[in-house]
Amino acid sequence: MQGGATMNQTVTGFVVGQTYEVTFWSSMRTGDVGGDAPVPMTVTANGATIWGPQEPTSDRNWDQYTTSPFTAAQTSYTFEFATQSQDYDGSDLLDDVHVVSIPSTSIRKARLR
Repeated sequence: MQGGATMNQTVTGFVVGQTYEVTFWSSMRTGDVGGDAPVPMTVTANGATIWGPQEPTSDRNWDQYTTSPFTAAQTSYTFEFATQSQDYDGSDLLDDVHVVSIPSTSIRKARLR
């Protein structure tokens, strides 16, 4: 995704009250084309930011990222990945996007730490 790009998809079948998170793999574009730098990216669920803006690590490796958890208030969500416009030639690569439900006991344990 080049700076200023968006990509979205609507997913149905959410259980109201259930907690979810999105996992994905991302990397910066490699090669000697232009600025060769990562671009800040944001992930939203129905317009609410659940990750970012953040740049993929600049080590040129594929890394897995996980959004903040969100609790479903409806059965359908549109997820959008958006990169910010930059004054340089940079791109983020995106792969293997999943929406995962989180058991409620995991949320409680994470908050107790």
